[in-house]
Amino acid sequence: MSDNEEQQEPKVEDSNAPINIKVLSSTGEEVFFKIKKNTKLTKLQGAYANKVGKDVNNIRFLYDGERINEDDTPASLGMIWFFSHRALQDDGDAIDVMVQQVGGSDDKKNDALCHVDCDLPSERGEFIYITSYSLGFNLKHNSTSTLPTDLNSHMAAARRAILVVAGIGNGSGTGASSARLFAKNGYQVALLARNADYLKKLADEINADGGQAEGFPVKEYSFDILHDTFSAIKKRFSDGDIRVGIYNAGFGVWKPFLDVTPEDLQKSLDSNITGAFAFSREIILALKQLPPDENRVKGTLIFTGATASTRGNVVTSAFASGKFALRALSQSLAKEFGKEDIHINLDSKVAHSIIDGGIITDRVRERRNDPEWEANEAVRLAPESIAKSYLYLAQQDRSAWTWELDLRPAHEKW
Repeated sequence: MSDNEEQQEPKVEDSNAPINIKVLSSTGEEVFFKIKKNTKLTKLQGAYANKVGKDVNNIRFLYDGERINEDDTPASLGMIWFFSHRALQDDGDAIDVMVQQVGGSDDKKNDALCHVDCDLPSERGEFIYITSYSLGFNLKHNSTSTLPTDLNSHMAAARRAILVVAGIGNGSGTGASSARLFAKNGYQVALLARNADYLKKLADEINADGGQAEGFPVKEYSFDILHDTFSAIKKRFSDGDIRVGIYNAGFGVWKPFLDVTPEDLQKSLDSNITGAFAFSREIILALKQLPPDENRVKGTLIFTGATASTRGNVVTSAFASGKFALRALSQSLAKEFGKEDIHINLDSKVAHSIIDGGIITDRVRERRNDPEWEANEAVRLAPESIAKSYLYLAQQDRSAWTWELDLRPAHEKW
């Protein structure tokens, strides 16, 4: 040191200064917390449960592969040491989150890991990508441990989950609302529809809100076009896996039987039958290749049905024929692929028919021009509420699967 250089006093580190902690779920959703070093991590556990809407009693935290106990703090677990080596990093330390499935007596068998990927520095100042698991082994920085043979299946669970939704209308209905909600819950979202402008508008909205979405315009829902589209989706979201598919496309024909044209019938069949078959094929082929997620489920396929899925009416001969077929397809797939841990669901919601109620979308508002109806949530379906039901279906564990879900407003006559 030269005579002109000022000698600096060593900085005294606050023993209870806050540090940053990142929690990353198996769907890729990151949640960040700032917590003091001597604060019990049970407080963070409660905050995380509240953030993600889970029961705190069913959540367990792990750090470096070990379960965090009631009295553990960042200081007691040595998070301070890691944090002090990342002075130039914002990430802080990362914690594994374990969501405990309710039911059963074997605690280990009923624990499902939502593991965390994190960067930790080595002694030489390098940053090394590691993943810690609570499945009988740990990988620590600078480790040369031999990986277990089933590592690939657990690594896959750390990849982002992708939702593919077909049919978004003008962005005000069920498909668009589902896309928004799934994106907020950490899913990457692939949007399929015929109108490229509506696709771009919705994708831009989701991305501006912090989500990740991309629109994929399709001329029609044919086998060849959907096959090429799904290839494009996998290429675009190469860091994720398709976990949920929602087939929300449809074509409605409400005419007396003798007024239905061959073109009307063909459009109904193309959308409600051919398109549904082609979409189902691509989703199921993608799901069959995946390991189960934290709920022991490979993925979920949801069909949007209607009242016409279960009964016809005086002007629904063409429409009901397509929806009856869609319901039969979903039931057949549920029975065939349920044993492979693929969840198939038909949402049979009361919609489209004024007598049976309707979904409040921009087009319905314009057609009805009825402010009193719009204001009364007991007589019409909100697409945002339907989307919540879809998210619930995607999160069900194998002990209680829904095949057919019937949604209607509280004051609906049925």
